[in-house]
Amino acid sequence: WAQAARDFDDGAIIVGTGKNHVSAKEYLAHPEKYRSSLVVIGPQYLLANKNLFKDGGFDSWAVDEAHIGPRNEDAQINHLLKEWGPVPVKAFLTGTPMTTSPVDFKEYISILSDGAVWGDLTDAQWSEAYLDYSPVPAALGGTGKGPKVQLKASSRPEVAQSIAKYAHIALSQDV
Repeated sequence: WAQAARDFDDGAIIVGTGKNHVSAKEYLAHPEKYRSSLVVIGPQYLLANKNLFKDGGFDSWAVDEAHIGPRNEDAQINHLLKEWGPVPVKAFLTGTPMTTSPVDFKEYISILSDGAVWGDLTDAQWSEAYLDYSPVPAALGGTGKGPKVQLKASSRPEVAQSIAKYAHIALSQDV
């Protein structure tokens, strides 16, 4: 990902522990020395140095490997981003499918909207309000309820509108 950042912006600064990286302390002590329109920080390094970066004056953020943590409302990275408050530009990035449940989208949209959309709902509350049980087990002759993974018909327009406003799914021809 570091090379991809440099391909995108040849002045990109990579902040981390690699041999060609700038340390968090060095970067934040001398930001004028490292002026860049793109600063890349891996999620683990960001969490390990969150107190240093909190006052770094960033006006945007992008979390790579978003399929790992941000879909979980209890993930450390989510708490950190919410604690930092609103910024004008934010993104979750991944090349891996990001969701295992429709509830995952609730967490992404809540963070990207600075809590304006579904920010007051826990995953369980959102699931109760927006999801129905899957009809697949019954259609296959089962007698129990399936998992709650199907959007309620009444909630589909709202969910679709929110996803459309806050998400871009890049197709292979887009990248």
